[in-house]
Amino acid sequence: MRLPLRALTRPRRRASTWPLGENRWVRTRLSSLSTLAKVGAKLKDKRGKPIVGSNPVATVERPKRKRPPEKSLTPVELAAFIEVPRPLRVSVARDLLIDLGLRASKLCNTKWAI
Repeated sequence: MRLPLRALTRPRRRASTWPLGENRWVRTRLSSLSTLAKVGAKLKDKRGKPIVGSNPVATVERPKRKRPPEKSLTPVELAAFIEVPRPLRVSVARDLLIDLGLRASKLCNTKWAI
C-alpha cells in the first residue's frame, strides 16, 4: 500500500491515541517517519521546492518510555548471599558490591592495581 504524501500533512493525532499497540513500536515508527520527512524536506521537486514542506511528525506527542522496575535483593536474600563461603578474592568483591551499592557491571569494569 502506497501512502500519498498528502497523508503526512493531515491533522495530527496524539501517538498515544493510535491503535498501534506497544509504545516502543509507536516510537520506532514515528522515528522512521520523521527521518523520511527530513529527507523529503532536503529533496527538491522540478520547481525547486522541497518535496515535504515541514516535518509533520515533529509536532506529534510521543509516548513516554516505560522503564522496568529496578530489581534488588530482599533482606533474606541478601543475608543468604553474604553467608555463602567464598575465597577471599571473591568475598572482597562481594563485600564491595554490597557496601557501596555498586552494580555488578561497574564492579567488573573496575581497574585493579596492587
